[in-house]
Amino acid sequence: MKTHQKISFLKFKWALILFSIVTLTLISSCSTSQHEQFGSYLTDLKILEKNKNNSSPYVVLISIDGFRHDYIKKYQPPFLSEIEKKGFRAKSLEPIFPSKTFPNHYSLITGLYSDQHKLVANRFYDPERKEAYLLGKPTTSDGTWYGGEPLWTSIKKQGLLTASYFWVGSDANIQNSYPSYYYPYNHGTPNTERTKQVLRWLEMPKEIRPHFITLYFSHVDSAGHRYGPNSDEVKEAVLNVDRLISNLAKETQKMNGDVNFVIVSDHGMKEIDPKKSIFIGDYLETNLVSFYEQGPLTLGYFNTMATLEQREVIIKKLQEIPGVKLYEKKDRPAHWHYSKLSRQGDFILVVENGAYLFPEKRPENFLGKSGGTHGYDPKISPEMNGIFLGFGPQIKKSGVVDQTKNINIYPFIMDLLNLKVQVPIDGSSEKIKNLIRK
Repeated sequence: MKTHQKISFLKFKWALILFSIVTLTLISSCSTSQHEQFGSYLTDLKILEKNKNNSSPYVVLISIDGFRHDYIKKYQPPFLSEIEKKGFRAKSLEPIFPSKTFPNHYSLITGLYSDQHKLVANRFYDPERKEAYLLGKPTTSDGTWYGGEPLWTSIKKQGLLTASYFWVGSDANIQNSYPSYYYPYNHGTPNTERTKQVLRWLEMPKEIRPHFITLYFSHVDSAGHRYGPNSDEVKEAVLNVDRLISNLAKETQKMNGDVNFVIVSDHGMKEIDPKKSIFIGDYLETNLVSFYEQGPLTLGYFNTMATLEQREVIIKKLQEIPGVKLYEKKDRPAHWHYSKLSRQGDFILVVENGAYLFPEKRPENFLGKSGGTHGYDPKISPEMNGIFLGFGPQIKKSGVVDQTKNINIYPFIMDLLNLKVQVPIDGSSEKIKNLIRK
């Protein structure tokens, strides 16, 4: 074939692939009334040839927000209960501190503690930027807040396409990169639509099919917060997500069965004791400190106008609040990995298990906070531990295995995809890579 004919053929080939991508994207977008699919697939054309010829398996990483480590035993969801017979179930998955949603989802996807990946809480202040990062606000899609390298970026760098139906950071431009296909977060998107889209991605032609997909469910966490971890509502949410995952697995089996599932949660849930509600405003009135977060902990940031003497007075008053422990950076436990960054607070106030901390004054007629919460130190509160399960053609039948840390999930996924970890991380797959068939 002459050179110009080869070039014409390649142009035609890539034009055809591009047409397929756009067509499939339009079909996908029309199939949901929720919102449009986004992605970097148009800039990932250079990956397509590698993606087509790559022998790496397919992996779906599912997060069930707030799914406590003992919910499987407690509520007996039929599908999740059977996974240990065909794959593995860890006794628990240990989150980082604080055991909050955003920092832990980002640890799962980067293999880093928060002092490295910089997402230190759901809500926090950055004195250097002079602005706050807030859950539910545009800051969550601003990639300049995030450190580390998410799995979807690491995987794309090694020649595979990726997709995300929600994950912390998946709709943020981190390192000038997004998943190849993704949806901006929309809490109202039905869970059935999320699983249907995962199936659509897995049905794509091999050239444009993502090898790594993330999927997120929030309703177990929502029920836990509102009703508490021991409620009928949490049981129903657990059984509901069990049916969703069961149906998804059955449908992928009909397609080709060459899909591995890894199921995790970001944290667990603890019942709140209504008698242990503590209000900082009852003990301290000042405009020299700003507080971010509430519940098991709050982060305190001094106003730049506060003098050293004023700071010492404030610290002393806060240390006198019954049931509250104050940690300055120099005092924090090493296992927190929580003292390097200014955004990690000038001080942290933490409370004992079951207690709930409010920055403001106690309202009139307040009867006590109830329901469930998370954020406690997992070393002290085992209720903060989550789940880690896996099954699929590349996963060994291993039964129940030891607890591991969530920072080890990143290298485990890379091993599962036969890829190399090429960036510094805090986690290691050394103790769990034996769960993978070689």
